Amino acid sequence: MKTRGKFFFDNLNGGGVFLATGYLHLLRGLLKRAYARYWDWKTRHKMERVFRRREDPYGYFTHSHERLKQSRLESFLSVHRYENVLEIGCAEGAFSRRLAGHCRHLWAMDISPTALDRARKHLRGVSNVTFLEGSVLNYEPSMSWNLIVISEVLYYLPRARALQEAIARVSSWIAPGGRLLLAHSYASFGELSIRKGYVEEFLKTEVFQLGEEVMGGEDPRRSKYLISVLDRVW
Repeated sequence: MKTRGKFFFDNLNGGGVFLATGYLHLLRGLLKRAYARYWDWKTRHKMERVFRRREDPYGYFTHSHERLKQSRLESFLSVHRYENVLEIGCAEGAFSRRLAGHCRHLWAMDISPTALDRARKHLRGVSNVTFLEGSVLNYEPSMSWNLIVISEVLYYLPRARALQEAIARVSSWIAPGGRLLLAHSYASFGELSIRKGYVEEFLKTEVFQLGEEVMGGEDPRRSKYLISVLDRVW
């Protein structure tokens, strides 16, 4: 009498092939979701430690480099008025207040509950902002946005596969004719190459075309930044 395992493999040339394929797809999906949840837990734990130690740990409100970067970012918004905007990685809301002035409504998302609590306080009285606790790998939106801003986020993604997943998700969230604004600091040519790699990966989707791109920094001997504007073409 055949064992169950032998019976299964003896029938792979029939319907068992489709059954095995289905199970593999299901397993891959479960593993992907489990890994995303693990990454969320690990990153949330790390960011909570950072933000609980003190306010403004990255100097977004006080450091001249960050304020200069935010002003340069805002300059790309000055001639536009957006309907809906999503800011991924809003932290304590340093750039959120500026963004809110350029749109009908802003959704400000961060993975750290502590950072979001401070953002709510900093933007108290600003009525066109909704705060979201989540990450680029696990958030499931029910709408699309005309502008998505990602600043100092993508280098936290743990692996190339996670980056590809994030790019696919973000690309699907932007409405046709919408815009993606990327901003990441760097301190070496190696880091600059990685930052430019983020842009190249978005362009490989053939959903975007590169609009403008600038590099800057207050002091060339210290951290600099790369800002890239990508327009969705269809």
